[in-house]
Amino acid sequence: MDYVRDPADGPWTSFDIGALAPARLITDLLPPGYTAAFSLDIAEFPVGGYSLEHVDAGHAFYIIAGKAEMIIEGEVRAVTTGCVVAIPGGTRHSIRNIGREPLVMLTIYDPPRERTSVSTKP
Repeated sequence: MDYVRDPADGPWTSFDIGALAPARLITDLLPPGYTAAFSLDIAEFPVGGYSLEHVDAGHAFYIIAGKAEMIIEGEVRAVTTGCVVAIPGGTRHSIRNIGREPLVMLTIYDPPRERTSVSTKP
């Protein structure tokens, strides 16, 4: 089992959830079979990029770089590098990059996220 993964090695995939420009992400940072308890992704939103309001199973974001406006159940919150945001399952939320650089986030899904609509882009 490979215990070290450098996100710089990708692969990045594109996903469009209502953004001005598609965001991109690296899915499944943990090796296959490592755990069934949670999954890790890295997401990057371009300047001005956003997600439409949506509902997921429980997850949390750690803001690696950038500045965003999060709307959680109608409440607007500003978040920036170093912030942790917990989104309980079933909670309406959206995010918008309001900074001058890409917004990069580590996303922890509990239970693990199963994606069906992510397209790979070179």
